[in-house]
Parts: sequence; structure tokens; C-alpha cells
Amino acid sequence: MGISKSLSRYLERHAEPEIDLVGALDGAWKRVVAIPACSEDASFGATMDSLAAAEGAEDTLLLVVVNGAEGAPEHKHERNERFLSWFRNVTGCGDGRLVQGRYKTLDVCLVDRASPESRLPSRQGVGLARKISVDIPAALYGEGRLQSPWVHSTDADVVVPVDYLLRVPEEANTAAGLHPYSHVVEGDKEQRLAMLQYESYLHYYTLGLHWAGSPYAYTAIGSTIVVHVEYYGAVRGFPKREAGEDFYLLNKLAKVGHVTGMQGAPIRVRGRFSDRVPFGTGAALEIITADEGQGKAYLMYDPRLFEALKGFLEHWNTYASAPNLEVLKAGVQELDKQFNGAWKALDETGVFEAANAAAKHAKPGPSLKRRLSEWMDGFRTLKILHGFRDEISGSIPWNEAIERAPFCPGVQGKSPEDVCEILRIEVEALEVHSQVVSG
Repeated sequence: MGISKSLSRYLERHAEPEIDLVGALDGAWKRVVAIPACSEDASFGATMDSLAAAEGAEDTLLLVVVNGAEGAPEHKHERNERFLSWFRNVTGCGDGRLVQGRYKTLDVCLVDRASPESRLPSRQGVGLARKISVDIPAALYGEGRLQSPWVHSTDADVVVPVDYLLRVPEEANTAAGLHPYSHVVEGDKEQRLAMLQYESYLHYYTLGLHWAGSPYAYTAIGSTIVVHVEYYGAVRGFPKREAGEDFYLLNKLAKVGHVTGMQGAPIRVRGRFSDRVPFGTGAALEIITADEGQGKAYLMYDPRLFEALKGFLEHWNTYASAPNLEVLKAGVQELDKQFNGAWKALDETGVFEAANAAAKHAKPGPSLKRRLSEWMDGFRTLKILHGFRDEISGSIPWNEAIERAPFCPGVQGKSPEDVCEILRIEVEALEVHSQVVSG
């Protein structure tokens, strides 16, 4: 069976130039793990060891894109130079843009986008590195040299469970799967607390979206993604962003297929400080610990904002079945009486114009509901929550938010460690995280 027209078109028109070098790779594989690496060190050996010990490693290609962007601080380039030297030494990869080697049970491919002559453009960073790391497997799949259409996309700071390589979604129409994850709580007392607070926030946000009825209720962490190359090609791959590329890829994929949570032991992600990207786990830890040092509490969304979102989405779904703009506006006016400021936040986001436009192009029922869900995507949902935060209620201390949230059961009076674990288990119990697409 050949590849789809959309994937063929993607490879021809939108994939990165590195796909032209895959002829230099010797072999064929059942599966691929794709990892961007920037400013890393020999601790990456723990990640490779866990992959090499995983079931199915002997039929797996580990593809590592070592990357540095033009204009990045010199210390990052120096770390990349040291890392490249170490990586080549332990894998036998030689010099060159795309070279092959071996690590224990794994075949290894090194893509060098960190050396001075091959650095990434500024402000593209990890997004472009991830795109390269999946474009190459997509090309191998197109040539019939990669058996599985699923590419495991993760990071250089993880330890994977033994069944990681064999774990892929089985449901039809699935564009991406998300492995369970857990951060390693490390460092001093302040760093450990910051990590627990931040992971609790990630779970809190996902649970809040699910409770409110959003079809975009998943946690976007690049370490956890396994993506189907056909769907990946259909949405033109990872966006070339400095950060948030995982969020925006999943946001696109959720509109063409399911984004599904998977069961099993979690990926273990290091809870380390990092300046690799402008936001994300590492950057959040820096901010949280700095604020704690100044006596500032870590703030999160007031759970009332998710209550307001839930109320609005109920009216939004009613509109999909019986599109009457005046009825929708009347529902939001009633919502505004309970959550003062809801009307302004929603109006400024453009929900009424979007609803009116959608109803002109889709029939009431599933067709209109899908069009509305595509417009009210993960990004606009986040934007609405920000509007609610500005108009209805500001952020509140993390422990207060979690204890008051109706979607966080059993956390009252618990330690930060227990809160984090309780919420993680609740998220893992969500069988399907995204249902934008029916079928």
C-alpha cells in the first residue's frame, strides 16, 4: 500500500531539505524515535540507555537532531560542540550533516544543525528541529523503509518505560497519541516544590478543560507525543516556532483526527531548570522559584473560569443543534449575570461573529458542531480563559485553586506530592482526550 496523496504532497513541497539525505542511511526499521537536542550533555546517556533497553529496540532507529539557532548565546553553542563530540564518540557517528552510528541495541542517526555552517535560523529553534526529526521518518516511510507510520517524538531529558516503543494508539482515525508522563522531582527544596506545583498546574488545566466539555482536553508536552505520519503530513508538520510547537501541532492534528491518551507506565521527565526555550517546564521552574524567593505564591486560573467556560460551551453546543444567534446571545447574557465580564471576554474573542459565519456554511447538527469545534480550538479556548481571567477573576494561589476546583476530587488537605499524584491519575483515566473528529 502506497502513501497518501497528502503525505506525498507534503514531502514534495513542505518537508525540510534533510529528507534528500536519507539515501545515506543504510537499513530499514520497524519504528523511529525522534529527539531534538540543544545544549545537552552526557546525561542524555540515561535517555539512550532506557531506549536501548526497551522492547523492540533492535528494530528501532534513534534519530537525534542536535540544534542551535543563529544568535543564541555563545554558551549554548559551546555546550552543543561538547555534546556533539561526546555523542559521536559513544555512537560512532562521524562528521557530516546526516550520519549513521550505533548505540547498544539501537541504530542511530545524527543530524547536525548545531555546527556553525548549519545552524537553524533565529526564532525557529525547537519547532524546526522537531520538524526535521519527523520529516526524515516520514520520508523513510514514503520509501517503504519504515514499517510503522507512528513516530515517537520525545526529548533528551526523559527515561522511557520498557514498553514505550511498542505502545501506539489502536483506535481508528487517531492522529496522535500521548504517553502518560511524570516529572522527576529533583534539586533543592524550592526546586522540588516548584516542579510539583507546575506539574499539578498541567494536570489541573487538562482536567478543567475536560470537565468544561472542551474537545481539546489534553496536555501538550513534546516529550509525550507519538504522531501518525499521514496525519502529520496533512497538517504540514510541526510549526517552526521557538516554543509551543507541540501545542500548535496537536491543535492542528485534533481537527483531522483524534488525539488520544494512552495507558501504561509514565515517561519520566527531568524536572530541571532550562533556558532552552522561552516557556515550558524549565522556564516555568525558573519563574516559580524566583517568585517564591520573593515571597510570591504560584498563581493559577481560578476554577470559576472553567465554570464559566463550561456554561458557555453548553450554549455553544446548543447553537450547533439549533443555530439562533439571538438565543446564543441571550444565553451568554445570563452567563454574564453569574460571571460578570463573561460577555465582554467572549465578545472580544469574536464568538458571535464566528457562530454566525459557521451557520452560513454548515447544516445544523454534526456538521455545524464540527465547524464550531474547529474554530473554538485549543488556542481560542486558552484565549477565552485569559479573557475570563482579566474580566471575571484574576489568578489565585495554586493550592487554593486546586482545593476549590470541582474537577480535582480528593486533594483537600493533601501534600504537594500527593496532590500531584492524584491529579496525574485523574488525567490518565481520561480515555480519549480529543473528540473533535467523529468516527
